[in-house]
Amino acid sequence: MTPPSSPPTKSHQPMIRPWILILAVLVIITGFVFWWFYRNNSTSPIVTTTAIPTTSPVSSPTVSPTAAPLTYTDNTYNFTFTYPASWGACKTKDVPLADEEITYYINCPTVDQSFAAGDSTQFPGYYSPLAISVYTLAQWTTIQNAEGAEKDALLAQNNTYAFGWIQSNGQLPSDWTNKQFNDYQTLINSFKLL
Repeated sequence: MTPPSSPPTKSHQPMIRPWILILAVLVIITGFVFWWFYRNNSTSPIVTTTAIPTTSPVSSPTVSPTAAPLTYTDNTYNFTFTYPASWGACKTKDVPLADEEITYYINCPTVDQSFAAGDSTQFPGYYSPLAISVYTLAQWTTIQNAEGAEKDALLAQNNTYAFGWIQSNGQLPSDWTNKQFNDYQTLINSFKLL
C-alpha cells in the first residue's frame, strides 16, 4: 500500500530573479541617460569665433617683421590690442569657462602639420601663442588667492572686470621663430580698455 500523497505546497521563497532583472534594466537606462546628458551638455563648451580684423590681408605668419601691427577690438567687454603683423591673419577662439567669463585664445596661422587637427583652444591649422581671459572682479580675486596652478597676469581692470593673460607653454610650430613667439609683448603693451 502506498502512503497517501500530500497535496502540492506553494513555495514561500520570494521572487528574487524578476526583481534583479528589473533593477539591472533600470540601472542600464539610468546610466545611459546620464551618459547622454553629460556628453551633450558638459564636454562641449560653447565656442564662438571672431576674426581679428586686419588693415590689410595677410596670408601667412611670414610677413615682413617691419610691417605695422594689426588691431583687434572687442565690443562686448570693451577692449582693444594690437598684435605683430608677423603673426599673420590671426583670429580668436572664444571659450566660456566655469571659473571665468570667457577666454580669448589668439589663434595665428601655421603650416606645421602637428597643428592640423586643432583642439579646444586652437582652430585646425592655427597656433595659440597666448590667451586673454575676462574675469568678474570676484572671480579674479578667488583665482589669484587659490593655491596651485599658474595664474594669469593682470592686463587691466575696470569696475566690473579684470583682464588677465597667459602665454602658451606648448610646442612652438616649426614655421614660427622664437622672435615671433616672444613678440607677444607687442600685444601686452598695447592692451587698452575702451
